Amino acid sequence: MSIREQKPFPLFEWCTSIMVILMAFTLAIDPHTIEKSSFRLLLDLGVPPLVFMLVAAFTGSIRIFALVWNGRVWYSAQMRAIGIAISAVIWGQLCMALVLRTFETGSISLGISIYGVLTGGELFALYRVFKESKLITLLMIERDYGRGS
Repeated sequence: MSIREQKPFPLFEWCTSIMVILMAFTLAIDPHTIEKSSFRLLLDLGVPPLVFMLVAAFTGSIRIFALVWNGRVWYSAQMRAIGIAISAVIWGQLCMALVLRTFETGSISLGISIYGVLTGGELFALYRVFKESKLITLLMIERDYGRGS
């Protein structure tokens, strides 16, 4: 199954995977990006920029690999699920940092809705992957054990 044949096409997953990788590139170029932005509350949680960058790069790479190999290797759905779950945590942390920043500044950031929707979208994608992986698992079990038993 080629990338174009995936039904429904996981466009949201492709976009968020690329976004996570681009976040990692941004932090690689300037590690001080987080401390100079509204997300500096992440540093208070004990997340150093290097760790954030490595987790984002790893997560995005795993997701791209899993999307390219989706359905061709038995563990692609599990890799997608792990990547989506980590991405949901990343988006959720960014959203929460902006929510907490609201209490400091007294004004609501427009980014709260964006990162909130990204978190919700990832959770929906996770639901979809679990549904797909259950179907793939059932088909593999039938293929392996359904013959001649």
